[in-house]
Amino acid sequence: MIKDDFKHSGTSINSESDNSCQYEYKINPQNTFDSFVEGKCNHISFQVSMAVAESPGELWNPFFLYGESGLGKTHLLHAIGNYILDNDPSKTVVYVPCKQFIEDAVDSLRDACGSEKFKTRYMSADVLLIDDFDQMIGKEATLDLFTDMLDVFRELNKQVIITADRNFREFEGAPERLLNRIAYGIITDLSGLDNETSCQIIRMLGEQKGIILNDEIIYKISDQFGLNVPSLQGVMNKIEFLSKGNEEITLEDLMGVLNMDDMQNYTLVIKRKQL
Repeated sequence: MIKDDFKHSGTSINSESDNSCQYEYKINPQNTFDSFVEGKCNHISFQVSMAVAESPGELWNPFFLYGESGLGKTHLLHAIGNYILDNDPSKTVVYVPCKQFIEDAVDSLRDACGSEKFKTRYMSADVLLIDDFDQMIGKEATLDLFTDMLDVFRELNKQVIITADRNFREFEGAPERLLNRIAYGIITDLSGLDNETSCQIIRMLGEQKGIILNDEIIYKISDQFGLNVPSLQGVMNKIEFLSKGNEEITLEDLMGVLNMDDMQNYTLVIKRKQL
């Protein structure tokens, strides 16, 4: 498939369809900028995400966001999509995990029917969000196809946002022309959670669950479980379970959940909010 095939595909999505979810994969409406905790560890990535969402296709293209699992890449990816759709419903936003994109690319290279489906699915998009781009590395034909498509998106001021677990410069065997296209845009990373951001996330999760924790407990949870967001969510889910039907949880209960044995000096542990 060549670039002119993309440019002159002439296909479009039905205007009556839901632009946020034309296909199997939907943007999570809960993943917004408002529900993302901004801190020192993610400040630049958050601000760049906001800027790209406010002016898709006009600033930096592509936007490449990388970092270890559980630090908020997918959240920001969905937040960009949600922001664009909320502020310009006429935009067509396509979100796809990389694995699905690879399958579609293989089908498009196999026969004419697959090629037309691919063009209909992706080239009608104003904004393309691809998650877990690492999975495409080593698949030469798919990478060539994606690079051609990226060129067309840039020429047409269509925005591409990519997430990955590592810096694109670590993609062994990736074609140089693809690496150059990525470098032409903007690259930011999400580093490990700092203690302040981790504590903010714990407080936010507590608010969402109607649970009050004192600062000492918050600091202790952050210190022991604050490596990433899923780890914190798991701990807070356990605490939420314990709090069901209880106005206050005992220190002994909490020590068992958190596997801690040095909390004897902590007094007010946790209680449900009064509704």
